Parts: sequence; C-alpha cells; structure tokens
Amino acid sequence: MLASVLRRRCLIKPQSRYNYTRWNSSLSGAYADKIKARLSQEGVGSIDELKTKLKKEGRAFEEPSLKPMNAPPASETTGATEASKAGPSAYKPKTSTQKRKDSSPVKPLSEFLNLAAIASKPHTVEQISALWNLFHASRSGGTGRGFLSAVVPVESYNNMLERAKKYPMFVLPLPRPTAQDSPAPSEDPDSSEQTPVEFHFIQWGMHPAPPVPSANPDDDLFTKPSPSSPSPNPPTSTILFTPLIQYKLHQSYAPPYLILTHYTDLAHSHGIVLLRGEITPTSSVTVGSDQAAASADGKFMISQTDAQLLALGVQRFYLPQLQPQSQGAEGGKDEAVELLRTFHESPADFRWETLLKFAHPAGFGGSSPTSPPSS
Repeated sequence: MLASVLRRRCLIKPQSRYNYTRWNSSLSGAYADKIKARLSQEGVGSIDELKTKLKKEGRAFEEPSLKPMNAPPASETTGATEASKAGPSAYKPKTSTQKRKDSSPVKPLSEFLNLAAIASKPHTVEQISALWNLFHASRSGGTGRGFLSAVVPVESYNNMLERAKKYPMFVLPLPRPTAQDSPAPSEDPDSSEQTPVEFHFIQWGMHPAPPVPSANPDDDLFTKPSPSSPSPNPPTSTILFTPLIQYKLHQSYAPPYLILTHYTDLAHSHGIVLLRGEITPTSSVTVGSDQAAASADGKFMISQTDAQLLALGVQRFYLPQLQPQSQGAEGGKDEAVELLRTFHESPADFRWETLLKFAHPAGFGGSSPTSPPSS
C-alpha cells in the first residue's frame, strides 16, 4: 500500500511542475499584444529601446505581471491531489482518510481481505480459507512465489503464543544439501552430520490485538480498544527469520529473509488465525548477496521449500503436541520443549548436536492443519 502511494506521489509532482511551466508560457503569449502596443505608443522598436527612452525621461520600466487571474483555491488543489492519490479499488473496502489510532507496524488485514464484507454477510471458515489461500496463490504473476499462507485454529495459535511470550527467540536448523548430495535430505536422523545445515535465528514480535471486524470499514482500522473494553481477539504476532551468520554480523540491522505474520482479526468471530508469509526479494537486500544468488528461484533470499520448512520448524518447538510418532510418543515432544527452555534459561547447557536431530523434514508435521500450502 505504501509503495503504491509513493509511486503515485512521484507521478503527481512532476505533472505539477509541467503544468506550471506550460502555464507561464501561455501567459507570456497573452501579454505579447500588450507589449507591442506599448512599444508602438512610445515610438520604439524594442524593449531595450523602450528602457533607454524611459531612463532618459526618468520613468521606471514596469514589466507586466504574470500572476494568474483565476487561480484555483488552495483547498481545491489539495482535494484534487488527495483524490488522485486514492485511486480506484476493485476488491478492497473504501479507505478512510483518518489516521490510524493503533501503533501496530503490521499491515492491516483489511489490505488483503474485505473485512466489512465478511462481517456484513456470513462466511464459513472454509470460504475464508479458500479466499485467503487463493489470494496468495495469485501473487507473483499467478505463481504464488514469495508467499506462504495458512489458516491456524485459534487454540493452536494461543498455545504457540503462550510459549512464544516466554521464549521469543530461538534457532532453527535448515538442511542445505550440496550438489553432491541427493535432491532431498536424508530422513535418517543419524545422517545429520553428512548434510550441511544452515541455522536461522527467529524472533517473535507481539502487536496490539485488532478489533472484531465491523460492517463499517473505518471501524476495523481506526477504533482502538480502550482498557475498559479490550479486544476479545488475541494479539497479532510476527516472526522474523534471519540466517544466524547474518545476525551475528549485523545484529538488529540484519535483514530478515522470511517474515510470518499471524492475523487474529477473525479469532473471536470465526475461531481462526490467518498466517501470511513473505519471503524477502533479492532486490530488497544487499547483505548476503552471495546467498541471494544461490536461492532456488533466483528472485528471493530463500526458496519456497526452505520457507515452508522454516514455518513448519516453528511448530516443532512451539507446538510440541504436533510432533509425529516417529520422534517418540513423548520423547520428541519433551526434547523439543527442553531445547527451547535450555536456549533461554541455561544457554551454557545448550547442545547444537541435539538441535541437529530436528534438521530433517520427515518429522515437520506436513499434514498438520496449520501447515502452509505448497503454493
């Protein structure tokens, strides 16, 4: 949305300068006859001769004023500019000119879904899921590249959120098979030493809970819940994924390669949380350009498959009850919880060798209801 507004501003300003230049030229032509008449009246053939004559006679030369006679009021000009910025919208609700009252840096869900339409007419969870996934599948010229989407049950999200508030940071292993390796990493945990692994540092961010969608589109964006009547929805959250080596080098300045956002606008009304994943394009990042060139599709910092594995990796540690039986009925769940706890509470006891056991996609829970689609 911001990018589109900036593009429109770039178009508006040059057009205004062009109109100003053309307006001056037309005024010069309009006064040409008056200047000729003045020269004829004074009996001279040019403006220089007129100036010389007036100087000798002690008179001052006054050039015709170029002020517009019927300049439009400033209010009309401002209104036209704002109207040109707005532009038509075929699928989104009418955008209000009010300023947002909340402090969330996250794009509102209303930029992707018509929440007013969903609130005014009943929509099932299946219908909303289809709209959400089809919207993201249509991105990038209909390929869906660079985006992930999923619908998460609110109970699962609340469980993840509870653990994320306690342990907001972690490191996930991502298998990086070389050209000599097989196309897919081995599913045998004992082969972890043979498959290269890249670690990604993840950070959770918590943001204000959005209000329940209203049939009035302005209410969704600009109504800030008061302390006496807080929103029944859980907080919105984001997860930033950054290669650990990049984070060590650049700390908070390291650009994330993947951002997951959990939209909770429909948690209270429909019992679901909408997940949106955005993979950083290579053109948006200068740090780590070598890794960018090695991405599978050549346009994003990581491939679509890697992004899905990272998203599913979050479930392995923040939703341990989803661990497959192959990890052990209780062992896999307890080990994941213990690793997450140790990372924060006893970092000296954290063992990277244990984390490598989770570097293989076999137990990522691909059939989980919260798994991103393979679009």
